[in-house]
Amino acid sequence: MIGSKLNKNYNLFYIHGYLSNPKSAKGILFKKKLDAKSIKYRFCRPEELIISECLKNIKNELKNVYDIVLIGSSLGGFLAAK
Repeated sequence: MIGSKLNKNYNLFYIHGYLSNPKSAKGILFKKKLDAKSIKYRFCRPEELIISECLKNIKNELKNVYDIVLIGSSLGGFLAAK
C-alpha cells in the first residue's frame, strides 16, 4: 500500500494545479493515502492569478508549521519548488 512505509515525522502538504482546487481527485487521493493536507492558494479566477500572491498565501498557510514536505501538481509543483 502506498504510504505504508513512510516515516511520519513531517507535515505533508499538497498544492493543486492551475484549474484545480484542494478538493480535486488528486487532493482527495493524497489525503486518503498519504494524509496530505491540501493548501488553497488562489482566491480569484484562474486568469487573475498572481504568482507572488499565491506564494504569500502558501507561506501564510505554513507559518508555524515545521518539517514541511510539499508536493504539487502542475502549477502547484511550480509553486512548491519556489
